Amino acid sequence: MLALLLVLAGVVKVRRPAEAVSALRSVGVGLPSPVVRLFAATEIAIAAGALVWSGRTGAALLAATYAGFSVFVLAAMRRGGRDGSCGCFASPDTPASTTHLVFNAAAAVVALLVAVDPGPAPVRLLVDSPGAGVALMALVGLGTWFGYLVLAETPNVSALVRHGSRPAGARTG
Repeated sequence: MLALLLVLAGVVKVRRPAEAVSALRSVGVGLPSPVVRLFAATEIAIAAGALVWSGRTGAALLAATYAGFSVFVLAAMRRGGRDGSCGCFASPDTPASTTHLVFNAAAAVVALLVAVDPGPAPVRLLVDSPGAGVALMALVGLGTWFGYLVLAETPNVSALVRHGSRPAGARTG
């Protein structure tokens, strides 16, 4: 799930890096779009490696990536408050938030635990036990969607509950 979410965020940043460029600038890191795209492609490669090859290295890289995102989200919260975008999903209404920080930190811890005791690669499960593998992949897909909702939509729901309206720039529908 964590790897798929990283793939999703990476693909979005490769296609539309502007929000990530802006988010990085908000914390004092000025990188041009091509460099942001390169980092996003690296996210995709790390995540794909963790999905295809089980092992300590892939899980450790995944843990380091999420730990780095935790540091970035904390910096964005300190510089831009709750309205500062994280740039994760190329949308200005995905702000850096406490929820985002906790999610990223928990993801880093989970990935680190997998690095300590890696199981079989998810792709290997599909080959060895197709029925169980497909069921597991369906659950992983659902978990990935849930993770996206937690990161991208929780701030909008919170704003609706607090103020009765969406934050400025939020998507509708």
